[in-house]
Amino acid sequence: MKIRIEGNSVRLRLRKSEVSRLAAEGQVEETTHFPGKPFLYRLRLQAGLQAMVARYSPEGITVSLPEDWGKAWPGEARVGFEGLQPMEGGRELHILVEKDFICLDRDPSKQQDQYPHPHLEK
Repeated sequence: MKIRIEGNSVRLRLRKSEVSRLAAEGQVEETTHFPGKPFLYRLRLQAGLQAMVARYSPEGITVSLPEDWGKAWPGEARVGFEGLQPMEGGRELHILVEKDFICLDRDPSKQQDQYPHPHLEK
């Protein structure tokens, strides 16, 4: 799983195996080790949600996705999910969770766990 944070935006990109594990186990996570403290980022499924939500804690970031969305995702052609989480002061957090496509500028044979890039199929 990859994370990108820019301004008030967080984006998670998942490989095929991670999308499958999310649906089966309800959660995927990664850790980046920094000197002094690791940083954890997690995507989990949560029953009863109607939209995605993100939470920050001292250990890292958790993005929660409605459970029914995540369980159905592996069998869908849908690329991902996008939403805005309202915050205090009228701000919004842009959340994007999507399937990770093969990079066009890298060797596709070394990217077996990524989804086929739409431009490679044409």
